[in-house]
Amino acid sequence: MNIIEKIHKHEKFIATKQKPCFCPKCKSTHVNFTLHECRYRLFHVIIDSLVHTIESFLGRWKCSLCEDVYFLS
Repeated sequence: MNIIEKIHKHEKFIATKQKPCFCPKCKSTHVNFTLHECRYRLFHVIIDSLVHTIESFLGRWKCSLCEDVYFLS
C-alpha cells in the first residue's frame, strides 16, 4: 500500500467516524474513544520525482480512560 492509498484510507476512516480500538498510551482496548478534533490538511507527497498534492482530514482521538489525545496512524 503506497502513501496515497494510506492517506485515502485514513480519510475514509475519519469520514465514516470509525473509532480506534487501541490506545497507544494506556494500552487499553475498548470502544470509548471520542473524536477530539478533525482538521482539513493538504499533504505534498513526492513520488517518482513528481509532487502530488492530496487533500485529506487529520483526526485526533481522545481516550476516555487516560484522557490522552492522539493521532491515529
